[in-house]
Amino acid sequence: MIFLHPCKGVKTPPVPAKPPMIISPEQFDQIYAALDEGDFKLLIETDIESGLRWGELTELRPKDLDFGTRILTVSRAVVQVNPKYHPEGRRFLVKEYPKDGEYRCLKLSKQIVKKLKAHVVAKGLGPDDLLFELRQPPGAKRRTVEAVPDPATLGKTAH
Repeated sequence: MIFLHPCKGVKTPPVPAKPPMIISPEQFDQIYAALDEGDFKLLIETDIESGLRWGELTELRPKDLDFGTRILTVSRAVVQVNPKYHPEGRRFLVKEYPKDGEYRCLKLSKQIVKKLKAHVVAKGLGPDDLLFELRQPPGAKRRTVEAVPDPATLGKTAH
């Protein structure tokens, strides 16, 4: 059912948000064990510790973390946009503010800060470098879609 409001145009009925799926400790252990040592495990640990949104986590830089006080400031986020709305025609855009429009500060544990500091030193990261950057191996080519599936048959299987 669609509701019409004379001043606001078309109003659609609200869509309830789905509750998040919470994995068990055993499921987490399986996922964590399957990850390569290093960056991915640290990214997951940082996410669990901080509770950051994905777009905030992927935009973290060493300058966002005060290693002395262990305070992490969330001041940017990455969002996916239609390339026609991006200034450079790309899929992702860095916003200089998080989702709710306000910077957030949170205190991290000594354990994760120690790991993050070691990561920054080992990788030789500067203040403006991404903490978790997926780097392409030398000589790797970007994958492209060869053929777009027919939407009418997408997801259907033979009986």
